[in-house]
Amino acid sequence: MRHRWIALVLISVLFLAACGDDSDAPYDIDELPDGTDVSRGEEIFKNGGKAGPACASCHRLDGTDTAAAPSLKGFANRADDRVDDLSAWEYAFTSILTPGEHLVAGYGNAMYGNYGDDLSKQEVADVIAYLLTLDE
Repeated sequence: MRHRWIALVLISVLFLAACGDDSDAPYDIDELPDGTDVSRGEEIFKNGGKAGPACASCHRLDGTDTAAAPSLKGFANRADDRVDDLSAWEYAFTSILTPGEHLVAGYGNAMYGNYGDDLSKQEVADVIAYLLTLDE
């Protein structure tokens, strides 16, 4: 029974890794709109957009890391310093649209890789604005 469970976990990880996309983002960060709606970003984070999984499917906000993804509690406090020469806004953008580019230690590229196709530019901007409110 234990071997079946391990096999199921390994198959799931391989499937999720195959969903990740290391290709270039479908559009540039400069194409995002200036105005954002944090509450809409929170809704997308928790419930997802028109397609693809909700961010909250894997990321927690309470400081608990999951096997699939690190917690995003305090994201706004860490994002500006995660990657040299990237602002918090740029890091969040890259993490959403090209999730394999900057991996958190201990995690592979298991994040869904089609948010750039599934979310509008406005929705991506709204999610980023929401992430940057997560300071505790």
